[in-house]
Amino acid sequence: MRRPVVRILPWAAGVLLLLSACEGKDVAGIPSVPPATASEPSQSAGESEVPGFGAPKIENPLDVGGLDQRPCEALTDAQVTELLGSDTTKKEENVSGPMCSWHSYGTDGAFVAVSFPTVTDLGLTGLYRGKGQQLKFFKEMSPVRGYPTVAWGQTDDTATDGRCGVSAGTTDRTTLDATVTLSKKNVGTKDPCEAARGVLDLVIGNIQGGR
Repeated sequence: MRRPVVRILPWAAGVLLLLSACEGKDVAGIPSVPPATASEPSQSAGESEVPGFGAPKIENPLDVGGLDQRPCEALTDAQVTELLGSDTTKKEENVSGPMCSWHSYGTDGAFVAVSFPTVTDLGLTGLYRGKGQQLKFFKEMSPVRGYPTVAWGQTDDTATDGRCGVSAGTTDRTTLDATVTLSKKNVGTKDPCEAARGVLDLVIGNIQGGR
């Protein structure tokens, strides 16, 4: 996939303020990133109708262009610097699907991860099914570039840990996820769910711009 030309949008500075850390060289612990459908049993496409359980239909499916196999290309180096600063480390792994995470160094370090969950093929339906049950925290958010988006968690860690996972439905059976942990100085004062939604906006913009 052709790497998109980076354009820093007016709100990008706000996202930077949400995530940026104080200077320092101590490595903060990387928080665990819950897969988008961790609470859902494995289920094949033929065993459930989608969308269901109140999940919205994805009217314009997003072709990620193979980015799900190259998750560390989801954000450009310039965008990672805008989000976390220049002193970062990244890691590609498979946590219920291909994932790339970026971690800023320092005692006030922040964390961003982008993932393409594959543990089920239920898309947002899997999350809506767990609403109020396995997922005690569930909040519908404004769509990202037309794609319906929800913040979720087995517990609400937004105020205590400054962490939030947000999923955008890219097709009726797939999601694109972002998880953010704020720097310590911003925990309790900034909204990590809005920060994660901003990361999804960057990633989907890169996908659309790279076609």
